[in-house]
Parts: sequence; C-alpha cells; structure tokens
Amino acid sequence: YEEMNLMSEFLKTLNFVRHIEVYSGEQNITEKHEALNKIREPFTDTRLCDVILMQLKAGGVGINLQECDRVIFCSPWWTQAAIEQGIGRAVRIGQENQVIVHNLVLKQEEENNVRNIDRWMREKAALKAGLNTVVLDNAENRINS
Repeated sequence: YEEMNLMSEFLKTLNFVRHIEVYSGEQNITEKHEALNKIREPFTDTRLCDVILMQLKAGGVGINLQECDRVIFCSPWWTQAAIEQGIGRAVRIGQENQVIVHNLVLKQEEENNVRNIDRWMREKAALKAGLNTVVLDNAENRINS
C-alpha cells in the first residue's frame, strides 16, 4: 500500500492529472464500484487524465479496464503471471488505444533480489518436487519390501 501512496503523491504534482482514484482491499464493494465508475466517465476535451491506483490482491474476478491505456506496476510482489493478467485487464475488447506498460523497480530491490518473486517461487517448487520424490520413493520401497 506504501507504493500506492508514493505514486499518488508523485502524480499529484503533474498538472495533467485531474483526479486519482484508489482501489484497494480495504474498500468495501460499493467504494470499489464507485472508483471504477469514475474512470469510466466518457472522455471529453475538457477531461484531464484520470488515474486509478489498484492493489495487486484487490482486483477481483472479471474487472475490465479497457478505459485505461497505461498500466504501471509499482509493487515488488507482482509475479510474471500476475503482470500478464494485469495487462490483460486493460487490453480487452473495446480498447481503442495502444496500451503502454511500465514496471517500476527500485534499484535497492533489484540489487538485493527482493524483486524476483518468480525465481523464489521456482526454487520453492523445485524443493517441493524433490521432497515429493523422496517421500514417494520411500513409500514405494516400503510397499515393495
């Protein structure tokens, strides 16, 4: 949630951002619907860029964000699969603009490998696969003895 606050503070300094909406797990369903409805207002010549900041786990099933043409990932917890799903929310039937994607990574996270959740998950899966092999081999040896 800190990343959203930091991004919000930065975006408030830009003169072309009219309004920033937040969509987080702390909101009730009504507040989430209100946030989505605000970004779905029709574009007009006087409408300035609206931004919706959305938490990774707050999205939910079936959210369509084809009104958005920029996707910015700023949380260190996005896996490649979640990133692709997030992009897919904006690239839907009805999207009329090219979608531009940015993935913000702090230099410290990059240096400390904090960011590489995918690698961590693969390592855990390999450990689990090794453990499964040992357990199954032991079980087979007991059955055959």
